[in-house]
Amino acid sequence: TYSSYDTYKSYPKKADVYSINASDGNQLLVLFFDVKNLTDKKIKVDLSDSKLNYKLYIGENVYEPQIAVLGNGGLMYLRTGIPAGKTEKAELIFEIPEGTSFTDMRLDVSK
Repeated sequence: TYSSYDTYKSYPKKADVYSINASDGNQLLVLFFDVKNLTDKKIKVDLSDSKLNYKLYIGENVYEPQIAVLGNGGLMYLRTGIPAGKTEKAELIFEIPEGTSFTDMRLDVSK
């Protein structure tokens, strides 16, 4: 489930090893998601070979997510176990021009 978004010059703000930096004149748009286990048993989630394609449309522009090998792999490569009734956080990271307006934004997911 989509949760929220925020913009950054570098993400995550506090990284133990690795962070993603926006190039000059750009910013990182991070879309946050909650991946919920609605069952009564622990489940394994592995999107690493799912071949899902994500495209973010902002106005007339189309963006594809950055490859993010952060924590659980982000939504593109999510690989984790989720206990019964619990939620795992995941994100998609896009590099977009600074000053972009978010009034007309759509995320398409396809296979």
